Amino acid sequence: MSRAQHDLLLFTLWPAACAYQGWDKLPTRDREAKRKEIAAEVFGGPKSFTKINRTKEFDAIKARLEMLAGKVSGAVEDGNPEAGERRRVMNRVGVLLAEGNELPNWENYIAPILKERFKIVPGISTIADLSNDELLKLSITLTDRIASLKAETETTPVAAGDTDNPF
Repeated sequence: MSRAQHDLLLFTLWPAACAYQGWDKLPTRDREAKRKEIAAEVFGGPKSFTKINRTKEFDAIKARLEMLAGKVSGAVEDGNPEAGERRRVMNRVGVLLAEGNELPNWENYIAPILKERFKIVPGISTIADLSNDELLKLSITLTDRIASLKAETETTPVAAGDTDNPF
């Protein structure tokens, strides 16, 4: 887990959960026992907060702590690991689409792929309507298409007279 994720769990979410549940009034030893109990519930056995991975495990414990702190978003994702995965893939697709917008003719290139392969039609369906599997396939497709377009752009020969060389 990253330092930012670690800090979020231990210095923001855990104290908020303790305060909301009234555990902040418990002795430190009892709060630690609660933390271990929650980790065991989430992961099916003992697990240190510092040994949590950056993705699914982090999403799971974050959702549980948010739920315990009274946040609706945590309640929605608690016990539903697909929600965290979907959020990550949607973010990745957004980053890829922004990266693609920097490439020449991106709109003309990607529009038919979105329409024909993923059934994305402006005004009717959106990327958010895709299933998790389709969303993952879109992420892979965008990654491949961007790499392909970048390779084409880099290997396109410069036409005679298009250089800034005065000689």
